[in-house]
Amino acid sequence: MSDTFFSFWNLDKILSSTKQLGVSACGATALCNTLDALGISQPLDKGVFISAVKTRLRRPDAPLVDYLLSRCEAGTTHADLIAGLSAIAPQATARFFPLHAETFLKEYLPSSISLPPLFSQPEALQALLTPGTLSRWLMYWMRERQCVPILTINPQEGDPRADAWHHQMACRVTITPGRATLSVLTCTLLHTLACLIQMACGVTITPGMEAILLTNPVEALPLAQAIPMVASPPVLRIRTIDVLRRCPRCPTSGRPVVPVPLEFPELPLRTQPRPLPSPPPPADGEPPTDETPAVQLPHPRPISLSPVTKSETTNSDADPSERLPAQRWVDLGVPDAITALVDMAQSIDASALHLSDESQQEQESETPVPEGMPTHIAIPCRYRAGVTLVTVSPDSAEMLRKAPHPFVEWASQCAGLVCDLAMGVSMRVSSTSEL
Repeated sequence: MSDTFFSFWNLDKILSSTKQLGVSACGATALCNTLDALGISQPLDKGVFISAVKTRLRRPDAPLVDYLLSRCEAGTTHADLIAGLSAIAPQATARFFPLHAETFLKEYLPSSISLPPLFSQPEALQALLTPGTLSRWLMYWMRERQCVPILTINPQEGDPRADAWHHQMACRVTITPGRATLSVLTCTLLHTLACLIQMACGVTITPGMEAILLTNPVEALPLAQAIPMVASPPVLRIRTIDVLRRCPRCPTSGRPVVPVPLEFPELPLRTQPRPLPSPPPPADGEPPTDETPAVQLPHPRPISLSPVTKSETTNSDADPSERLPAQRWVDLGVPDAITALVDMAQSIDASALHLSDESQQEQESETPVPEGMPTHIAIPCRYRAGVTLVTVSPDSAEMLRKAPHPFVEWASQCAGLVCDLAMGVSMRVSSTSEL
């Protein structure tokens, strides 16, 4: 078995993997591909996956506040994926690993675990996530423990035109030859050195061949590009034009005005799935049917096998992503940003804002924003960036439950190496002084 890459599927299987099952159904699609990679038989009706992960849709025709509330949770979260997995394939085990350091420290770090002082700050902890450390971590769980990873990413960190978060199953990981045995500290230092050279000299240093092959769509992504997306803060950027189109209009000027009241309620825990749209009509040549799906799913509580978190004070079974306090909208400055946009719109010709009723529906093409206005505003969201590992092996499941979070593992290893290095330097200096 190669030391430089591991793949669940051959090329033909990868190219024939399941494509997007429906609107906002990337989570359901990732779960479908994951069960396929694990060799688990699947329901013939793929709509079962959409229902199992509680797929939610945007509400494009809603007033502004309700529209933004729909955007912050459209699709699914990692907690929904784990709950859906337990319904469709109870023999499988899953665990989510958040990879945004600040989110991990605030929401997922158990109070019983203390990080080395050197890595108590989010910036220091985040620096441990490099193409080298991530590829080696993924390689271990995929090759040695037969775990299938599902990445929850924010594509907006890599492409400003992106309009949503995304779930993708990873079917292959590649490590640069010779890096498989490097220590965490060495991987981190190599990556930091490359970044410093690039900043100082303007010369781009290729960090290696660490890459990951994803499905839906099938794409090979260098881990240096994937890390900002898989380590994103829980924020979603909304296009300015989508905000202004949903503001109330002044009856005389037709310009947008600030909604009253401009308040965002706390979203409740999602213990039950929301109503789903009607199933799509049968394909051409297929007779319509009123039969219920062959597989009936219960509605289990969302499950997360991550350690109990600091924020879980009212319901220990709920993942932190299940809560979205009203204060987060204020802390992120959403009401102020909306008010500022409306104020700027007052001095711009109404026709330049493209606010006609025909444009109410979101368009695939990018609508230009008048000069001087920001292109987006940031809102909080339920999504958490990271990796969900799934396995059907009992031995691997037990290890998955007990494994330390990679941030904890990397910080401990790196702190130990730094201490050893400092001790070695101290002994060297002491020896030289005696001479």
